[in-house]
Amino acid sequence: MNKSDQETLDAANEIRSRLHLHPILGNAAEAVERELDKLLAEANAPERESDGQLPNVCMDLRDLLRKNENTREWLDNFLQFQSEQRADIRGHKNMPGNSTTPVQGIQIYVCPEKDYEYIQYSRWDSPPRICPNHNIALKKKI
Repeated sequence: MNKSDQETLDAANEIRSRLHLHPILGNAAEAVERELDKLLAEANAPERESDGQLPNVCMDLRDLLRKNENTREWLDNFLQFQSEQRADIRGHKNMPGNSTTPVQGIQIYVCPEKDYEYIQYSRWDSPPRICPNHNIALKKKI
């Protein structure tokens, strides 16, 4: 699996696991959720990588997430943030050409106990107010 396909799968799994699409997609939300579930099931099927169809499924996932302005914004922010996180891990954060500012529109909320964080990739992505581990208020990091 190439890097772009893996990033697409990561993004699709993340958006599906945390978001209810109805507030941003209105009446189209149920159809989009069904299509997203179908494509994720196809992508995660054990035979998918060996049958050569995974790139096609990932392309369909990208197309689905890019159809709507709000999901496109979420996807773009997610992918940019993930790319910057990988650069930080490799120690290249402050090299020329690399951004040292946070991705526009992303907020990070952390537990004061420092064992939970929630990344808000889009303005319509509603972060939890309370840490699920400690039942205390989350603090905005960025």
